[in-house]
Amino acid sequence: MGTVLKIRCEWCGKSMGEKDGKGATGTTGSICPVCRVKKLMKHAAATGDNRIRFGGYIADLHSAHKTHRANCCDKDILPCDKYYSLVIGGGGVAWLKHPYRSHKDCLPVFMAGLETTK
Repeated sequence: MGTVLKIRCEWCGKSMGEKDGKGATGTTGSICPVCRVKKLMKHAAATGDNRIRFGGYIADLHSAHKTHRANCCDKDILPCDKYYSLVIGGGGVAWLKHPYRSHKDCLPVFMAGLETTK
């Protein structure tokens, strides 16, 4: 690499590494996975859509009828809590029977982590 461009998230300012500047130097913008999921959630809420698609996963918003174990943190999802169930698109019946579950507030970090572990 001759010249380097630093990559920063336009939403949160997080450093996202560097890339070949191809003759240019400075900083360029992008959007980090966490902010991308937040943006998708905001759009879904504005349009009344309860489904988010990101990184091959499909997340559907639900209201809990019973207590569920959350995959995103150590806290349970309690009855009446809003949560997302996540499945891999085209993942088959096992995913539908045993989806990942995430609190609404934990979803951006959880989904971004799933994307980076693929």
